[in-house]
Amino acid sequence: MAEIALPQEVSVTDCPEYACTYDSAKMAGRVNFNDCFGVGYGSRTKGDYSYTGTPYKLVVQNLTTAPCCDVLMDAVTRHVQLDGTYPNTMVNSDSDVLCLGSDDSSCGGDFGTPIYCRSFDTDELILVAALTSTPCTSGDPILANDLTNGDIAAFFG
Repeated sequence: MAEIALPQEVSVTDCPEYACTYDSAKMAGRVNFNDCFGVGYGSRTKGDYSYTGTPYKLVVQNLTTAPCCDVLMDAVTRHVQLDGTYPNTMVNSDSDVLCLGSDDSSCGGDFGTPIYCRSFDTDELILVAALTSTPCTSGDPILANDLTNGDIAAFFG
């Protein structure tokens, strides 16, 4: 068997790809839910239907089930559709929903944008949520489906 000398040391981790999907059995306590972001491709302005093809970073300051999220969810759930979904979101009645705080905005075309957080120990990116609302206004709360089985809510206690 031949050996190959690499120009720099390589570390092998539990996350063999660019980003891992959150696994509470292996990752509880290892993910920094205060260091999170999304990557979107959609419009950033309401009524702008152009697409530049350039991704942008949506910095998330707080993933929490804050009171503003409860108000937002109340407004959304009052308008449930016959199929169990809510208008202008990808939220359904079975979703575990988070409220994201951000100075940035998501808008048209950003449904499903992945939200990643970094791990404390390896700096790996971990997929923790997917956007389910796009308010098109900077600073407005954004809804997302929680992919951590509630570990985000437990982190913020």
